[in-house]
Amino acid sequence: MIQSFKSLSMKHYTLLGFYSLGLLHWYLFLDYGSPEFRHEDWSFYHQLYDVIRYAFEIGEIPFHASFFASDTIENTRYGSIRYFSMPWISASPQIILLKFFSTSAFIKFQWMLFYTVACTGLYRWSKHLGLSLGASIFLWMAFCFNGTLVSKASVGHLMPLGLMLIPWWGWVLYKLIRSQDDNGIKHNSTIMLEFAFILFICFLNSELHVPYQMVFVSSWIILFYPKCWVWYLG
Repeated sequence: MIQSFKSLSMKHYTLLGFYSLGLLHWYLFLDYGSPEFRHEDWSFYHQLYDVIRYAFEIGEIPFHASFFASDTIENTRYGSIRYFSMPWISASPQIILLKFFSTSAFIKFQWMLFYTVACTGLYRWSKHLGLSLGASIFLWMAFCFNGTLVSKASVGHLMPLGLMLIPWWGWVLYKLIRSQDDNGIKHNSTIMLEFAFILFICFLNSELHVPYQMVFVSSWIILFYPKCWVWYLG
């Protein structure tokens, strides 16, 4: 009994250590060398967040943002000075923190927050599948330290924020498949609401690519489980 308790504690402490290592990774990646967020898409998203921060500072709704009024690549690529007409603005609840944080600090917080959400999803999978410590570490490293997230983040893409929700998207899809023999309306409706909530979180955080990929992949998987069609198609 004592040996089992020690083994369980060691697994938790080890995973907590890898989680902390990931936090340090993203913090250094976004902060090392005092970056100015001017490379590729970072300049655009930094401005988008900065408009909200400045709106909190002066106490006005940013119907028009002069940052995008000039003839720049941001203006020609994404729209006009009408701030709310652009599809990439963030409407997530945590933007209220821009009232207290600098724009750069908020970007770091945003990424570390979604990394934490991803890690909680990975832990759920590890616990449900009864993975050993070694298997859990492999799962953690394969997802959190792969080149896809870093390469996209390096050019200012917000897609990694949506990608970090994949563990929870997979968990909801797994629950739907496993419940195909459960005809309870309440149970299956709850699962679909969870699926919709994940897509909603992506859209709130300016991520428009991952949601349709989630729907596309889910549709193909559901094809092999006809009893789930009525719940997936609504």
